[in-house]
Amino acid sequence: MDPKQVAATHGKGLMIDLIASNDINEGDEIFLDYGLNWRMKWKRYVDQWQENQSAYRESFTEDAAFMSARDYTVLKHGPDIPFRTAGRQRFDPYPPNVQTACFFGIDWVDDEEVDEGITYASWNDHENHDCLLPCVIMEREEFTVSIDESHGENQSQGSTKKVLYTAKLSDVAHQLHENISYDCHLLPYYEYIYTDIPQEGIRFVNKPYSTDAFLEGAFREPMGVPEGFYPDAWLKKNVRRRKGESDLEGDLGEEFRRREVKDMKDNFKAKQSS
Repeated sequence: MDPKQVAATHGKGLMIDLIASNDINEGDEIFLDYGLNWRMKWKRYVDQWQENQSAYRESFTEDAAFMSARDYTVLKHGPDIPFRTAGRQRFDPYPPNVQTACFFGIDWVDDEEVDEGITYASWNDHENHDCLLPCVIMEREEFTVSIDESHGENQSQGSTKKVLYTAKLSDVAHQLHENISYDCHLLPYYEYIYTDIPQEGIRFVNKPYSTDAFLEGAFREPMGVPEGFYPDAWLKKNVRRRKGESDLEGDLGEEFRRREVKDMKDNFKAKQSS
C-alpha cells in the first residue's frame, strides 16, 4: 500500500518513528512499555481473575462452543464444500458468530446518482476483487464444465463441477470500519446484488463484536505514552481532520460513512437556495 492509499484509507495524521537505542540482532524480542498506569491495572486484573476463576468460567459457559471463522473454515468447511444459501441456513445454520463475506471489485454505482433501488453487477465485470464485505447468499448454481485432459500423447475430454453464487452485499455494520477502503463502501440507499461469484470469492468472517475481545470482563486499557510525547499543535482540536469528518458526529472516521456527509451538505445548500 503506497502513501496515497494509506492516506485515503486511514486519513492523514501524525507519523511516529520508532528509533532503537541499541543494535537489534536477528531473533531479538522487542518489548513496548505501555506505562506504569497500564501495568498496575493489568496486575490488578490478573489478581482478580485468579481469585474469581470459577465465576468467570460460569459466565463463559454459553461461549464454550465458540469457534472463530478461521477455525470453522479449517475444521468444518473444506475448499470444495458449497456455501449454504440463506434459505438453507434457516434449518441448517452456521455458528451464530460466523457469517459469509464476498470479495468484489469496487462500488459500481456513480456517486452522482440519486436514485435508489436494486443495482446489479457481475464478478466478471471487475478485473480485481480486493474489496470484502458481508454478504447474504441468495442463490447457488452448480453445473458441469468440460475440460481437455492430457495424458502424455493422449488427450481426452473430461469434466469438472463448478459453482457460482448470487449474493446481496451488506455494509450496514461496517460503515465506520477504518480498515475498509472508502471505495469499497456502498451507498446506503441501494441494494447491491453481485452475481457469478466463484467458490473462492466467498469466505467466512466473524460477526462484529463476536470475538473474545468483546467478552464482558475482558481487559481494556489505553496504551500510555510519556508526558510531552505528542506535539502540542497535534493535540489541538481540528488541526488535522480526516476527509469528510464533521462536528455533528464527533471523531468517528466520517469518511467511512460513505457519502452521508456529502448528502447532508447537498440538502443544506438546497434549503438555502429555496
